[in-house]
Amino acid sequence: MPRKYIRKCPDRKVCTQEQTDKAKQLIGEGKSKRAAAEIVGINKSTLRKRLKLNSTATSMGRYQQTFTREQEEEIYNHCKSSDESFYGLTLNTLRKLVYKFAEVNEIENRFDKTTKMAGKDWVILI
Repeated sequence: MPRKYIRKCPDRKVCTQEQTDKAKQLIGEGKSKRAAAEIVGINKSTLRKRLKLNSTATSMGRYQQTFTREQEEEIYNHCKSSDESFYGLTLNTLRKLVYKFAEVNEIENRFDKTTKMAGKDWVILI
């Protein structure tokens, strides 16, 4: 993602299966789709689409997360422990460290193979 990208709709959320099931239950009880969507906390057009397709979206776009929450936590803890032992990390060393972490753990990534560094955007998003 470009660094200067600003989401057009910042309040966009993924509709979960629990929300869809709750909305189906409310509609079965006699509520309208609009009222059910308001109660559940999703957009009414999203609810209509999910009811029509009978499925939920798994992500908000074409980009996928590189690391799981646990892996990001492991990277964070490593950076924190190296900081506590007075071994500071610059932005470039952190980017190289993240790239090596992905390569050693054989994690599919979109990092730069020539510089062997994670992108600045990835570091900023943390």
